[in-house]
Amino acid sequence: MTNEAVPHDSRAADAPADPIERAIKVYAIPRRLITISETAGLFGISRAGVYGLIKDGKLKTVQARQHQRVAPTEAARYLIEIGA
Repeated sequence: MTNEAVPHDSRAADAPADPIERAIKVYAIPRRLITISETAGLFGISRAGVYGLIKDGKLKTVQARQHQRVAPTEAARYLIEIGA
């Protein structure tokens, strides 16, 4: 039996186990509520496209005063769902 060192991949230690957390990190999603415009930029679609996702029930928002915002976990969930 030999005592060979097993190569260690430091990236594996940095990668979160939770798929939502991993998507937040991979897609550089801000860790705060994001605007519709920011969501559009993140998804690579128009603001109207984001509103369409909201209307169709595919993307959930939260109300922040008079504005709709998307939680980072919700943006990550949607990106995972579509296989982006």
